[in-house]
Amino acid sequence: MLEEYKNLFLIYSVGLTFVVLLSYSTYFISNKFCLIINKKNSYYIFYSSFLFYIISILYLTFGKIQALHHYADFATHLEILWRNSQGLGLTTVMSEKYHGGSNWFAAHFTPIIYLTYVPAFAIWPNPYVIPLSETLFITSSLIPLWLISKKYFDSDLSRLFICSFLFYPTIFYTNLYGTAYIELCIPLLLWLFYFFEEKKNTLFILFLILCLMVREEVSLVTCFFGIYIMFKKRYFLGLVTIILSLIYFYTVIFLVIPSFRVENLNSALEVNILNEHLASVWYRGWGDTYPEMIKYILLNPLDVLNKILTPPKIGNFIMILIPLLFMSLGNMLIFFIAIPNLSMTFLSFSITHSSYILYYLSPSLPVFFYAAISGISKISNWKVVNQNALIHAILVASISTTIFFGATPISIAFWNKDYKVGNFYTTNFHYSAYVELDRHVAAKNIIKLIPDDVIVSAEQHFLPLLYKKKMMTIFPSNENGIEYVLIDRYNPKKTGGHIKNVMRTDPEFEYQKYFQNTDWVVVKEKLGITLFKKIN
Repeated sequence: MLEEYKNLFLIYSVGLTFVVLLSYSTYFISNKFCLIINKKNSYYIFYSSFLFYIISILYLTFGKIQALHHYADFATHLEILWRNSQGLGLTTVMSEKYHGGSNWFAAHFTPIIYLTYVPAFAIWPNPYVIPLSETLFITSSLIPLWLISKKYFDSDLSRLFICSFLFYPTIFYTNLYGTAYIELCIPLLLWLFYFFEEKKNTLFILFLILCLMVREEVSLVTCFFGIYIMFKKRYFLGLVTIILSLIYFYTVIFLVIPSFRVENLNSALEVNILNEHLASVWYRGWGDTYPEMIKYILLNPLDVLNKILTPPKIGNFIMILIPLLFMSLGNMLIFFIAIPNLSMTFLSFSITHSSYILYYLSPSLPVFFYAAISGISKISNWKVVNQNALIHAILVASISTTIFFGATPISIAFWNKDYKVGNFYTTNFHYSAYVELDRHVAAKNIIKLIPDDVIVSAEQHFLPLLYKKKMMTIFPSNENGIEYVLIDRYNPKKTGGHIKNVMRTDPEFEYQKYFQNTDWVVVKEKLGITLFKKIN
């Protein structure tokens, strides 16, 4: 393991050292020379930061689609939105067996989609509407974040502080990955915090309901927010929040999601499809049932710490706090709100769940910013910390963090192909990943030869181009009735599906099953991209 993380340890050690030094230098200079950003310059910094974020994220997300750098997850979301627009509901044929039912709600209950991506896709039924809408939703977080920060800082410092949101690496990574719907909780939770601060209870309840509609696990975060509200001596509101959140969580997990599933349909995961959440497979190391898992975690704290305190998880925890200079820990009572999400992600045996470059930590992000605002205010009251200099330092910390560990055009990984912030297989943040090549154009032209009313098996990066077909499956597939197969023979990155295959070790073995089979004929081949059609 030490050898595996040797290069990463060097990159993160050097990067984090620079982040700390740059931030400390900024604080020292700003404090010593009483540097003040006036209103005009604060507006200039904010608008520059905002334009940088918008231009960067749209350029990269659009380029990612053009360069076929999306996989099965993105294809699934395109499929359910397309099928819904055709009157078939939020259903997926491709992921039906994996989810245990054709309806998307068999995997995650996300009714917020009807107020967000569904109408957006109805207006513009195109893959590009997803990153465009997601960017709009995420950047709308700036409004409640600005309103909250103004209660603690002056307007000029508030503008500087919310710029740190635009350079926070996990925000950008979440936006770049593509929708998972859970990212919608970022603006909604910030609005929830704002209306709590303003004591506007009607709007608070409205946004509490909207937060619950995002995804099932968000209800645990709102439950802990209810506990926080109780500590603030607003007992009735806190109690209502806790009760609504717990009832919602129990109902969705044990009644609603199972109701969308079909018995014995799921063959991809070892879970009881009618009684367990799909994600439960990643917690099996703690026990076979929910009570067993909870009991083991509570009674074996040393073993739990041993499994959590691994280099990747420690590193990810640092990475979600360093852009705000750990100011989120300045108010531990608010930070406590994020415990359910942090527990679920860091207790998972899937390393991706706690990664700062993915969307799983979305419910914690608004909590971090809310806690940081309160923490900065509390620390500033001690008179030993210069609030003005501290916010300057946080902005520099967020920018420098995204330079060393982000995926933006000012990030090292964007320009240096050998500079990697993680041990990834398919993920690549170099600018070349967003460039459309001749083989991408060839693939798009070949796909035009496939009729819409057929079943197609294709390698994962082709799937987002096939969402309008009768059915798409991940190559190789044992699905009955496959009429077309699309492969990318010379692509070095191979990703198989849920069935047993040797795509990553011996892809040619899988390809020869079609080249040497007289039941299949090559319709078109260019640059290694080959389309087969079944003739018998």
